[in-house]
Amino acid sequence: MRGLIQEGNGEEHVRLSENLEHAAAVGPRQVRVEIMAAGVCGSDLSCVHGKYYMPTPLVPGHEAAGIVAEIGSAVTYCAVGDHVVLSTFGNCGHCPTCEAGDPGNCGFGGLRHTHTEGDTELWGFANLGAFSQETIVH
Repeated sequence: MRGLIQEGNGEEHVRLSENLEHAAAVGPRQVRVEIMAAGVCGSDLSCVHGKYYMPTPLVPGHEAAGIVAEIGSAVTYCAVGDHVVLSTFGNCGHCPTCEAGDPGNCGFGGLRHTHTEGDTELWGFANLGAFSQETIVH
């Protein structure tokens, strides 16, 4: 799939890849989303210019909307074909806080790899990596 990769600070370190893959298969509590629209936010630009630290290599983008393409076996809150807006909060999706519908206060979200390019794992901005054709979310 296609997507942007940021490999360091500065616009010269952002490139388009034709060879992105998902870092893992869709888990039981995850959803694969085909990205239909993504916004460029000041936070994205701040990461590119080194004002916000994000580990690299990184798939930028954290404001997106799309269509559910696949759901995990334990997902009950959406269905394939649903139109969705993606959350910018990193969350684990299965702790008591997330299960109670409050993923913005998850203490276990952390950063994760959302995509790969060959053998290289790529971090996802806000665990989304929305500047790609697809992403997998909780």
